[in-house]
Amino acid sequence: MSPLLGAGCLRLGIINGKEVIVGFEESDSTYAKLLIKLKHEGITKREFFRGVVGSFLEDNPSFMAYLLDFKKRKNLYTKTKQKILDKERKVSYNTEKQMGLSKDEVNDLFDMFDEELGV
Repeated sequence: MSPLLGAGCLRLGIINGKEVIVGFEESDSTYAKLLIKLKHEGITKREFFRGVVGSFLEDNPSFMAYLLDFKKRKNLYTKTKQKILDKERKVSYNTEKQMGLSKDEVNDLFDMFDEELGV
């Protein structure tokens, strides 16, 4: 395990032979509460964060509804940006369904569009 792994870090995997570490800053008391709650739920930090990241990347409807609510509560929500995100998700779903593309292939297409638009 890397010596960089501290209280607010988690090793999620390996890319090109290097470990990928996700870190966050939080107070000691909040971090302790997280550990206690995770222990109570019977899951590890790794399982928790992999579940959260996976739900986000897979556009899990329950998670995305939570994320939208969170953005509204934290004043991170704008209708214009949300309309763009919703449209992209709809196009992605329809393209995937119509063309039989995988999520990775659809994401690659969106990356190409972003590069062409300079986003």
